[in-house]
Amino acid sequence: MDGYKDNGYMWELIMLPINKAVDFESTMKEKATIALSEIFNKYSSAEIGVATPKIGKIRSFGYGMYKKEWIPEIGLSLTKMGRLMVAMNTGNKDSREKLKDGYNWDEAQLQAVLSTLDKRDWDFVQEVWDYLNTFWPQINSLNQRVTGLELEKVEAQPFTNQFGDYAGGYFPLVYDARQSPKAYADKVKEYTDAAMHGASIRATTKHGHRESRVNNVKLPIKLDFSVIWGHVGGVIHDLSHYEMLLDVNRILGSKEMQDSILKYHGDIAYDQIRKAIEDVAAGYIPAEKQSEKALEWLRQGGVVAKLGWNLMTALKQPLGLTQ
Repeated sequence: MDGYKDNGYMWELIMLPINKAVDFESTMKEKATIALSEIFNKYSSAEIGVATPKIGKIRSFGYGMYKKEWIPEIGLSLTKMGRLMVAMNTGNKDSREKLKDGYNWDEAQLQAVLSTLDKRDWDFVQEVWDYLNTFWPQINSLNQRVTGLELEKVEAQPFTNQFGDYAGGYFPLVYDARQSPKAYADKVKEYTDAAMHGASIRATTKHGHRESRVNNVKLPIKLDFSVIWGHVGGVIHDLSHYEMLLDVNRILGSKEMQDSILKYHGDIAYDQIRKAIEDVAAGYIPAEKQSEKALEWLRQGGVVAKLGWNLMTALKQPLGLTQ
């Protein structure tokens, strides 16, 4: 579309901004991975536990963060990860109330779950809260640039327990689609809406962390560490891509641009561009079910085996040794 010339208008206005956004996102993800790894280093690898797919099935989680403990007060067994995630959702008044409403717990039942955690666990939870809070200035600044409005921050709720004083903090509310048909329906609608918007090249990043929380919601909260990684990944994708997508969509969404592409390159080329922008906007969508996670593990392992341990690839990329 640039007439086979380097650094043409389409490259400068469309592809270059996308590439810059991806570079920025990769840098931020690297920093986030290092920061979160340091926080998780409070626990040994044995305590964390690793899920490894076997042929045709997933190894059962009976150890580490996946080891369950029976809690009579709620009539359920919760994994260590689940109990930590319960604690994560007690850092502010809103999350705490929605957690109890979602599982129909009273305060005594909630305390029964929290009492199974020790000081190291609570220090870990506070460090996660503190880390998530480091994104707030950038999130608020983005919202001000895009909308001209300042966000209303979810206020932390300080508390004291037998291990000391804790500042509390924000934590993303993610409802468990596996436990609630309504949560699943909401997720389907979310992706459907995104697809509908993308039909006219109006794809934009998910930015639920920049939206006000909805009241009167009573759905089970997701008790899985994937919430942490998913939230951080979503925030980083939003910070790196949102403004770029507004500009790119403004160009590709103009009637003159659409008519020109359809006239000179056809509907197939136009559809390829549309779907590519949708994919860029959606970013990485993590696996939800165990079967999907197993396939994802195999896919990533296949890439490592094919590329990472390939002699010809290594010879073609000698500078990779320095990294």
